[in-house]
Amino acid sequence: MTLRGLAFLALVGPVVDPGSSFAPYGQYKLERFVEERVLSERAKGEYYDEAANAFRTHYDDNGSWQGEYWGKTMLGAAATAALRRDRDLGEWIVRKAVAFVDEFQRPDGYICTYSDENAIGPNPDGSERFCWNLWSRKYTLWALLEASRLAESDPELAKRVPGAAEKLLGAARRLMDHWIGQMEKGKVKIDKTGYFAGIPSMSVLKALTDNGRSLTGTLGIGHTRWATHGEPNDINSHPHLSEGRNIAVVHNGIIENYVEIKEFLISQGMHFSSETDTEVVAQLLEYFYDSCGDFMAS
Repeated sequence: MTLRGLAFLALVGPVVDPGSSFAPYGQYKLERFVEERVLSERAKGEYYDEAANAFRTHYDDNGSWQGEYWGKTMLGAAATAALRRDRDLGEWIVRKAVAFVDEFQRPDGYICTYSDENAIGPNPDGSERFCWNLWSRKYTLWALLEASRLAESDPELAKRVPGAAEKLLGAARRLMDHWIGQMEKGKVKIDKTGYFAGIPSMSVLKALTDNGRSLTGTLGIGHTRWATHGEPNDINSHPHLSEGRNIAVVHNGIIENYVEIKEFLISQGMHFSSETDTEVVAQLLEYFYDSCGDFMAS
């Protein structure tokens, strides 16, 4: 069996200096790869069909990892379409992605080559399960987001496949919502979800933020720590905002006197949205800032 899912990985390399003696060889390898694995009729036919068929037959129930092939194939094609400004290839990608969603996404959002969505671990003894379920879903998610981006960024392509951008972004969002809900319901820790710990990818943030459209501002802070106070859910996770939404806080550690501070601020008319200790930092800063107008003094 040939590897058909490595298109994206190959397309980002080799990176060579055009003046280097290695440039012609590297350029030849890349062009040949693109032609054979992305642009050829065989790539769009036999290779693509094999990747999609893994979802149709739940091929990975046997412990394999073909679930990543469709995503990687589409990522390679999307990179090629963007670099070459190839609208026809972009249309092929978008139409294939829409058909893929129509055929394989369940109403609850699940898409995978495993028939059992709960095949994510851990083993009965608590150890990590050798499983590619979430790992493969990551590439599907990423490919849906890239196909949506292609459809949205080109007005002519948007006309050719109307509604595709929103449809694909919605599919990615539903896949991510199912994913998070599944882990929360089963109280599954990410390091027990299968090979390579499941989802080490920033693509999940694109789905959670509608490809960034739900975010405002010019500065972001990343944080992966769950709350030490309250249930582990979206409301109690960082960052925490002040009531006026002017101050955001990401924090490691414990505020030992947070109850005292919280009670004082509530007595001053402030409202809290979480159960965490960290939120009092944002609220207290805003309380003093509103009084003096000087952030450092606050």
